[in-house]
Amino acid sequence: MSRSEVGRAALARPLRPHSTVVIVSSGAALGGSPLSGGCAGAKRMQMFLADYLQYAADARDLGIRFVALVPRQLLVGTPIGEADEELRHRTRPAVTGKGLEAI
Repeated sequence: MSRSEVGRAALARPLRPHSTVVIVSSGAALGGSPLSGGCAGAKRMQMFLADYLQYAADARDLGIRFVALVPRQLLVGTPIGEADEELRHRTRPAVTGKGLEAI
């Protein structure tokens, strides 16, 4: 079940007042990531989705809270966290007259 389907189900049922629906996103949604590819835009959309669902819940006076949890940083010591850290140290984006290049 997708995040939008879960959100729609929470509005349709609806959940009890004072319930909270948490949509987990990614720090890539805030600043992109060399490892994320097109994922950053999709993760940003999850933040928008939480806002849209909150607006719908408020309009219906359901008392449900929708939030997007956006961990800003990968955990050091995990394989993906270490790969991200290594890549960030190896490639630093710089804007030049020719466009984006790695230094």
